[in-house]
Amino acid sequence: MTTQRPDGSRRGLFVTGTDTGIGKTVICALLMAALRAARQPAGYFKPVRTGRDSDAARVARLSGLRAKEIPPSVYALARPMSPDRAAAAEGVTIDPDAIRARWEQLPGGHWVVEGAGGLLVPLRGRATMRDLIGSLNLPALIVSSTRLGTINHTLLTLEAARSAGLAVAGIVLNGKKDPGLAEVFARFDAAPVVAEIPRLGSLSAKTIARRAPGLFPPATVRRLFGPIGEDPRSFLDEHS
Repeated sequence: MTTQRPDGSRRGLFVTGTDTGIGKTVICALLMAALRAARQPAGYFKPVRTGRDSDAARVARLSGLRAKEIPPSVYALARPMSPDRAAAAEGVTIDPDAIRARWEQLPGGHWVVEGAGGLLVPLRGRATMRDLIGSLNLPALIVSSTRLGTINHTLLTLEAARSAGLAVAGIVLNGKKDPGLAEVFARFDAAPVVAEIPRLGSLSAKTIARRAPGLFPPATVRRLFGPIGEDPRSFLDEHS
C-alpha cells in the first residue's frame, strides 16, 4: 500500500519504531541512499522534531541529500520530550491537519517520512503518532532491535498498528544478527522482515552509500515503495 498523488507521482513510507533511539534515522539514511542508488527521485520528511539534534541534518549528512530534498519540519520543538509535552512547554498545539496539508503539498517522488518515537507517542490530547500515520494514509515500516526484549516490544507495536487498521510494510531488524528471530515474528504476524541491518561501525556517508544497495536492494525498494523507474519527472525540477 502506497499513498500517491492523483497523478501517481508521490509515494511514501512512514518509518516508526518500537522505541526511541532504536535506529530509525540511520534506517532512513540507508533508505534514502538506496533510492539514490536506484536513481529514484526521493525526499525525506520529519513532520515533528523534538530536541535540538536534527535528524534531518543527520540524514542529509549520511545520505548526501540536498536542502531541496528535505522540507522543514512542520513542528521543530526544542525540548527532548514527547511531542505533546515539548509543544506545551513552548505554548504550541500540534495540529495533525497541518501536517497532512504539508504532506499533500510535497512534490512527486519517493518519500521517507520519519516519526518521533513509537506509535503511541502523544501528539496532542489523545492523538498519537499512530493517528498521524493513519491520517497520512501511509504504510508503516517498523524498526526494531535485536536486543533482549525485542519480541515483546515488536509484537506490541504490530498489535497497536493492526488494531488501528494501519498497513504494515514490514519490519527492519537493527543490530547483531539473531538467527530465528524473524521466524518468531512470523508466527504471530504476517509482516515480513524486509531487512536485517548489522552494526555498521563508524557511520559515515561513505559507509551508508556502500552498504545501502546491499541492505535495501532494488527488489526491497520496489516492495516498500512500489514500482521504480516508471516516472521520469524530476523531483528536483519541481523544487528548483
